[in-house]
Amino acid sequence: MTAMILGILGLIAAIGLIGYLVIVLILPGRF
Repeated sequence: MTAMILGILGLIAAIGLIGYLVIVLILPGRF
């Protein structure tokens, strides 16, 4: 169960990091 929880948290962290990078890369180009 612990491994599954860590896996889910890791997945959420990865998605959040990718989304953050996308926002940082796209927003400066629009403004």
